[in-house]
Amino acid sequence: MLDQLTSAYEETKNDPSKKEVNIAYDPNEKVYGSSFYFDVERYLMQNCESMQVLVNSHDYIFPNSFSNNEKAIDYYREGDIFMKKNDFEAAAKAYQKAIETDPIFSFAWDNLGLAYRKLEKYDLALDAYKNSLKLEPNGFMPLQNIPVVYEIMKEYDKAIEAYKNITKVYPKNAEADYGVGRIYIFYKNDIPKGLDYMCKAYLMYIETNSPYRVDAEEIINYTFTELKKENKTDIFYKILKENNIQINE
Repeated sequence: MLDQLTSAYEETKNDPSKKEVNIAYDPNEKVYGSSFYFDVERYLMQNCESMQVLVNSHDYIFPNSFSNNEKAIDYYREGDIFMKKNDFEAAAKAYQKAIETDPIFSFAWDNLGLAYRKLEKYDLALDAYKNSLKLEPNGFMPLQNIPVVYEIMKEYDKAIEAYKNITKVYPKNAEADYGVGRIYIFYKNDIPKGLDYMCKAYLMYIETNSPYRVDAEEIINYTFTELKKENKTDIFYKILKENNIQINE
C-alpha cells in the first residue's frame, strides 16, 4: 500500500522545477523532520475524501446541543436529509420546526444558520448562530461560522473580531489565527501581519497534530512568493524566525 500511495503522490505533485520554501517545525524530531511524512499528509488532505470527512466531522457537545424531544429530533433529522440533497429552503423550514418544538436545541440553531448561509440569507444566518451561542456560549460551530459569514459579507473587521472570539474560548484551536491571517493576506493587503498570524496557526496545528497544517503551509509558501516579487523576502525570513519556524530553501 505504501508503494501505491507513493506512486499516486508522485503522479499528482507539482512540477519539481518550481522552487518552493519547505517548512520544518523540528528537524530533530523523527516524524516532523520527514519530508515524506508531510508529502503523504498533504496528498491525503488534497485527494482522500474519507480523511477530509474525518477531519471535518469533529464537534463539541454541550448540555443543550441535543434535544430530548423526539418530535424536535425528527424535524432535525428531516433537515439533515434536505441538506444532503442541497434543498436548503426545505432544510431551513425543518430546522425552524425543530426549534419551535424545542427552542433550546442549539444544534438545530447551528444547522439553521448553515441553511440560511447556503441560501445567502446572511443576516438570518448570523441571528441563528448568535441564538445558538446564547444557549451554549462555548459552542464551537457558531463561533467558527460567525466570522465566516462576516467574511462572505466582506465585513472583514467584524470577521477578525469574531475569529478572535474563538481563541477566548478555545486557546489551543488554530482556526482564529488561520482565519485572521487569511483576511490580512488576501483581503486587507497586509501580508506581513497575515503571515505572522499564519505562522502561529501553523505552529498550533503542529502542536495539536492537525492535518490542517497543510493549508497553513501552502499559504505561508504563497506569502513567500508574493514578497519575493517585491524583493521583500527579508521580511518573510524575519517573521518566520520570530515564530521559531525553521525553513529549508
